[in-house]
Amino acid sequence: MARYESKLQETCGDEEYDTLKENLYNGIEQAKSKCSQLSAFETIFKKYISTMEEKKKEPCCPLCHRQFNTLKEMQNLVDELKDKIRRVPEKMTAQKSGLERDEKNYEQLQKLRSVKDNLGEIEKTKLPSAKDKLSKVSQECEELQNKIEELEDVRLVIESEESRAGKIEPDLVMLEENQRSLKSLDKEITLLQAKMEGVAPGRSMQLVTNEISDCQDKVDGLNRVIERKRNQISQQESRLATLTSNVHELNSEKLRLSGELQRRSHLEEQKAELTAVNMEHEREVKEAKRQLEPVKGRLVELEKEHKSLFNEQQEHVEQTNSKKTKSIRGFN
Repeated sequence: MARYESKLQETCGDEEYDTLKENLYNGIEQAKSKCSQLSAFETIFKKYISTMEEKKKEPCCPLCHRQFNTLKEMQNLVDELKDKIRRVPEKMTAQKSGLERDEKNYEQLQKLRSVKDNLGEIEKTKLPSAKDKLSKVSQECEELQNKIEELEDVRLVIESEESRAGKIEPDLVMLEENQRSLKSLDKEITLLQAKMEGVAPGRSMQLVTNEISDCQDKVDGLNRVIERKRNQISQQESRLATLTSNVHELNSEKLRLSGELQRRSHLEEQKAELTAVNMEHEREVKEAKRQLEPVKGRLVELEKEHKSLFNEQQEHVEQTNSKKTKSIRGFN
């Protein structure tokens, strides 16, 4: 699209394509008409001069055949016509130069017709679609950025949970110590039960029974503590496994979002490149406008010359008609 716009701007500048084409066509027709008029004037003026020079003895107007009062009057008319003839080549050259330039520009415009049609098609169909797509991509990028921020918050929560899980390590150490104590108490209970048949000197059966009961209470208490710690460990391990799975999922999501961000970065780079290209096109358009100014000036100049020639022709016709009228009146 930028290439099409550049071609049109280079040729048309600020003017609309069809308007410039019509103006150039009219200018070409006017220039051709002026060239024909100049050629005809040159031939007619030469014929008038030849006629008057052949009839010096009886000088008269070659158009209305009115007799001149003096030979000098005829000579003045001859000099005037010769002066006009001398200016014809210069005017003809200027007209042909302008005509060639306008024909070249007109031909260039004809070649750009397909470019203009393609540009119109792009502006009607492809450009709105591209803008909608860019808008959707920008919206998706914003949504992805929000998701990344949310995942970062979740990651911080998971790290906090992992830190809390690490704090139960002292409890695990205590659990191992309690298990060792439990084994030791089990051995003592077994030893006491083996000695129940014979009580050691100085110790009664009731005392031994009480010691066994105390040991059993301690064992039961330790078993409850161990069971509770085991449950806590199991819960923490389950939670840790869940958090680890979440971390893996978050890492996968983060990788996916990173890919989306890279795509967004690529789109932003393309946008920057397109912006730079548009700026370059604007500069080229300004330069094309500047180059087109002489063409516009030339068109104005040609119009002035055409008007001048037309006025001269009208003046000559009026003078001729006036001379005819005077001649007729003099004849009467």
